[in-house]
Amino acid sequence: MWKNVSIIFLIDTLLCSGIGVIVVFLFGLEDETACTAAKKFTDLFYDAVDRKRNKMNFLYTDGAMLVWNGNALRGVEIIAKFYDSLPNSTHTLESLDCQYIDSSDQARPLVVLAVGKVVLGQMTHAFTQTLVLTLEDEKYKILSDRFRFVD
Repeated sequence: MWKNVSIIFLIDTLLCSGIGVIVVFLFGLEDETACTAAKKFTDLFYDAVDRKRNKMNFLYTDGAMLVWNGNALRGVEIIAKFYDSLPNSTHTLESLDCQYIDSSDQARPLVVLAVGKVVLGQMTHAFTQTLVLTLEDEKYKILSDRFRFVD
């Protein structure tokens, strides 16, 4: 959280007003809120993929879209069945990034980019995954999911 302090003072000095401090502080809080939500969701998501696949249907919206290595699937039930068909997996995240999507909607969607490694069956792959999360009943669910091996 303190990493934003130097930016706040720099902008305040440049603008010579308190307005810059407020704007940057709010963006810093917004980033922190987004990152906390993304971390909580991805912890839950990868735990479900790796150990509790019967819970996958709770993580996607009804009309969600998954593109897994170029194969498109639509609908929560189809996506849940797809994950059930995969060999056992272990995901290890190496990097996580996120940001809110500008939206007039009160519950702004959140984009999450995850990079890591997955052991799928006996094979290890590097992967990237981009999730678009939306609030549904005050809980984040996946609206769009793009997963790709990068090796």
